Amino acid sequence: MKIRLLITVLLFSVYGLAQRENNIWYFGDRAGLDFNSGNPVNLNDGALVTIEGCATISNVSGQLLFYTDGKKVWDKNHHIMPNGDNLKGHSSSTQSAIIVPKPNSNTIYYIFTTSQVADIDGICYSEVDITLNGGLGDVNAVKNVQLYSPTCEKICAVKNFADNSYWVVTHGFENNSFLAFKVDSSGVHMSPVVSNVGSYVGAVPPFNFYNVQGYLKFSPSGSKLVCVNTYLTVELFDFDTQTGLIRSPVVVNAANLGRYCYGAEFSPSGNFLYLTGGNTPTSINKIFQYNLQAANIGASEVQINTTNIRDVGALQLASNCKIYAANAFRGFGNYLHVIENPDIPGMGCGFQRNNVALTGLSWIGLPQFIEYSTCKNRTIINDDICIGGNASFSLGGDESITSANWNFGDGSTSNSIIGFHQYTAAGTYIVTGDFATPTANFRISKQITVPENPIANPISDLIFCGATTASYDLSQLTSRVLGNQSGSIYGVSFFASQNDALTHQNLLAPVQNFTAPGTTIYVKVYRFSNFDCYAITSFKVLFNPYPILNPVSEFKLCDDGQVNDGYVEFDLSTKTPEILGSQSSNDVKVSYHLTLTEAQNNVNPITAPFTNTINPQTIYARLSTLPSQTCYVTTSFNLNVKPSPEFDIRPFYVLCEDGNFENYVNVQVPDIFSYYLWSTGSQANFTNIAITGNFWVKVTKIQSRLRCSRTKNFQVIAANKAIIKEIVIQDWSANANSIQILLDTASLGEYEYSIDGYNYQNANYFEGLLPGKYTVYVREKNGCGITTDELYLLMYPKFFTPNDDGYNDVWQVKFAETETYFSVRIFDRYGRILSATNTWDGTYQGKPMPADDYWFIVERENGKQYKGHFALKR
Repeated sequence: MKIRLLITVLLFSVYGLAQRENNIWYFGDRAGLDFNSGNPVNLNDGALVTIEGCATISNVSGQLLFYTDGKKVWDKNHHIMPNGDNLKGHSSSTQSAIIVPKPNSNTIYYIFTTSQVADIDGICYSEVDITLNGGLGDVNAVKNVQLYSPTCEKICAVKNFADNSYWVVTHGFENNSFLAFKVDSSGVHMSPVVSNVGSYVGAVPPFNFYNVQGYLKFSPSGSKLVCVNTYLTVELFDFDTQTGLIRSPVVVNAANLGRYCYGAEFSPSGNFLYLTGGNTPTSINKIFQYNLQAANIGASEVQINTTNIRDVGALQLASNCKIYAANAFRGFGNYLHVIENPDIPGMGCGFQRNNVALTGLSWIGLPQFIEYSTCKNRTIINDDICIGGNASFSLGGDESITSANWNFGDGSTSNSIIGFHQYTAAGTYIVTGDFATPTANFRISKQITVPENPIANPISDLIFCGATTASYDLSQLTSRVLGNQSGSIYGVSFFASQNDALTHQNLLAPVQNFTAPGTTIYVKVYRFSNFDCYAITSFKVLFNPYPILNPVSEFKLCDDGQVNDGYVEFDLSTKTPEILGSQSSNDVKVSYHLTLTEAQNNVNPITAPFTNTINPQTIYARLSTLPSQTCYVTTSFNLNVKPSPEFDIRPFYVLCEDGNFENYVNVQVPDIFSYYLWSTGSQANFTNIAITGNFWVKVTKIQSRLRCSRTKNFQVIAANKAIIKEIVIQDWSANANSIQILLDTASLGEYEYSIDGYNYQNANYFEGLLPGKYTVYVREKNGCGITTDELYLLMYPKFFTPNDDGYNDVWQVKFAETETYFSVRIFDRYGRILSATNTWDGTYQGKPMPADDYWFIVERENGKQYKGHFALKR
């Protein structure tokens, strides 16, 4: 325990205190911040005024040593060092300067500078001896030593912990060359490691000075390098801290895609990249997050500021593991923006606008530091999490934690140094820890995913049919129990007992030999990363016999339609006892199917009464051993629809009441069937019926030992000769006369009518008749007799010529003599009655009447009166 404590203290002294060299910031227009307490505290004593790049360094206790804008160097008292002027940086260079301590020295520091717009000064370095000027430090004789020219406005540094050296990296101009200069205990190596990789940056028309702008940044681990070329591309590279080589470029975005970027920074874990950018190089007003673990990094882009910022510049990770963004809008930049939880994806990263108030003003740049941040070790470490399992959370790294407050993202908290928690539901949670160390307070957040616990999908019992021993490879069941769960994430094992499954011991070999009567197998699905995340199911190994096949007879039914169409509804369940034989329906299930394949696969059983579709039709029966129905046999039988007797019988028969006809009805059917039964009791193929009413006959035919019968109903009704109640005539016309025959209600039967005794009709009305004598005939259709009657249709002449020539010598109404009461009166134009008889010879009182028109009135025996006129011609 003492050894471990000693190591912890030593590591803390190396990494924890070293990180405090980045705790003092001076930047912009006399702006400053102190991070020694963990939260930024405003400083108002800075002398630096710069638009873009700058650098600051403190001692291991977090006390300011000096700072620079790349042209001047101020000591801790904010005075320009005696030789600290006219360095080769520039206030308008993106990364004008960075400070690197000389390895194995407590007094020497190197200031590396880059000038603006790829001018001839390129990258230079100057040396600061902190012992000079009374311990305030000064630039010694090693000043403005040029390493390479021309370069872009980019410079960054990272520590190689393997040999306690540093790499200082820049990018050349008019090439695609990265230059990595090594700094070790012997000083600055003048010959760089050159990596020709990525985009070409140079004076290719149309040249724009924005091509050289943009940040070059290492990830906290030093394994990744991002290069921002504002007017070209943003590219991500792999960096080898052992060799200084840069390789494997990946384009994150490009200016021609509407992304003009400037600032860049990695999250503490290095899993997320943040860029400031905009739609034009002069309007950098957005902050983007990229997931570096995504298959397509560019497609993972999320804009984390919901509204555009007026101007935003550099991004810098602070010692409290938060990322701060420069407010670049001059005159209004008295605030910094902050990303509270950089390692949380999307909007959960907690971007806060204008979060840190400044006495001075923020411009485009922020101070940059060597990437050996302890934030890369300040990560929340947790084991694999199960729903309902005990999850533990701790802070990674070697800092001495004096207190911790955990928020597990589901409303639960803990103040233990190591937080323990049980999640009750799957989901995504943000776990936050507020930590205190002897030297600083800080907050770290991490997004975790609590997956659903494994699912052991149920497996059907393993059944062997008609055997007492069997061999089986259990691995065949793996995909079935996993379902859609990944076999690379979850494992499956088989056990002979539940206790073995719970303790994960005595795993069964894949191939097992089973014997009757069988056993139970337990299956465990578990997460490879955590065996405590598991689910268990089980199945039985059974040995079942095959059902017994019994002979099955043809299923015959009689056609039950009005005509023999060959289709009948069969109740197949009536065959089940025959199929089962001595077997119990509790042990064997019978199902019926249309095809052998369906019977074998146990699909589409016929569950309702079935009407055959062809005749005959084969039905397949499946006999399955219960309860699993795995062991089965099949058989078949035919459905056969036999025709029922077909015969004709009239729907009704007539019994005539007239004494001249027989007093019974003889009804008969063909004498070709096996049995007859009439409702009258007769068992012959006929019967005689002497009463009216409803009757039936049942005819049976025996075929193949099947009795098929058909029953038909009929009526016997009464009928008689027609009784004429009245004959209604319309006459007195030359050819438009009519006759209508009305029958008495005592007439029982179906009747038809005629006026010539030959041609009959159903209608009782005749029209378009000439005057004259008619006989009407009413015939009962079923042979119960004919009724007749005579009548006359009357008519009078329109003129007569009494000249004794034998033609039309008198005027008279034709057929008037057929009526018993019939009177005629004839008038002249003066209303004088000339005659009161049906025959007039044209005289009055023995004297011939002159040729003229005369009128008459006829009164008939039915009470009707007719009036007309005629002409006398001489």
